[in-house]
Amino acid sequence: MKLKVLKIPSDSNAYLGLEREALDYHAQFNDDHIINQLYYQYYDLHTNNDIDDGRQLEWGVQNSLIFCKEVLRTYKKYLPQSEYQIVELANIGDRFENQNLNFLGFDIACLYRISLLSWGLNFEETANHKIFPLLQLLQRYFQPKLNDNLLFQKQVDAQFCLDYMMALQRYEKSIWDDCHFEVIQLAEVLE
Repeated sequence: MKLKVLKIPSDSNAYLGLEREALDYHAQFNDDHIINQLYYQYYDLHTNNDIDDGRQLEWGVQNSLIFCKEVLRTYKKYLPQSEYQIVELANIGDRFENQNLNFLGFDIACLYRISLLSWGLNFEETANHKIFPLLQLLQRYFQPKLNDNLLFQKQVDAQFCLDYMMALQRYEKSIWDDCHFEVIQLAEVLE
């Protein structure tokens, strides 16, 4: 099971994928405060720099739902102005392990953190002028397929978008981050 605790944006029409604010250190509390202790523990419990099926996992990916729920409860108690959610991640072909879920959509991400959808597939004319017409085509075709969470609702659309973006990368090497992107399923874990 792969889980992340991610901040819920204040904008109700905002992106709810993997490239969102996660847990952070809070300077208003001292190092020994439970909030900052959980922050340190959260980033020490994951498999950072370990290898899982040949890939390095992103910093902050958890495997304990009990721990994530403890983090969520504590953050709600001490930081009620900040809203967080537990998100389960599943690679294509894998099933979600939790039963009580709210499906968010399919993201295109690297290391469970860097997303190609976080900016809503909006391109400005100044962006990479050599292939700008191809970027406009990408935007006009794929942007309407994004759901209210700015994620793809269908796996086939997410995979086709990723394939198209990687084809563009062959012609313009610096267009996306040099990273292994993949389609990731996301679902909010409901309490």
